Amino acid sequence: MVLFLVVLWLDIAAAWGIPEWSPTAPDAAHSVPIRYRGGVTYFVQPFLARATHDADWLAFGLGAASAVLFLVHRDKLERLS
Repeated sequence: MVLFLVVLWLDIAAAWGIPEWSPTAPDAAHSVPIRYRGGVTYFVQPFLARATHDADWLAFGLGAASAVLFLVHRDKLERLS
């Protein structure tokens, strides 16, 4: 669950940071286009494009795994109230 929250936080930070700091024209370092809301295309470094794509799938997979584990072990969870 902690890993899921960390990946989710990093994915949200990247989604906020890319439109804030990435250029709208390609250069030598920023060569991969990423299209955002409103049709604006930003160019990022290849590792950042790969990381944002992988973080989306990782967050989805970890969230699903956490949900399955909570369902499987729901009889072992204690209520605090």
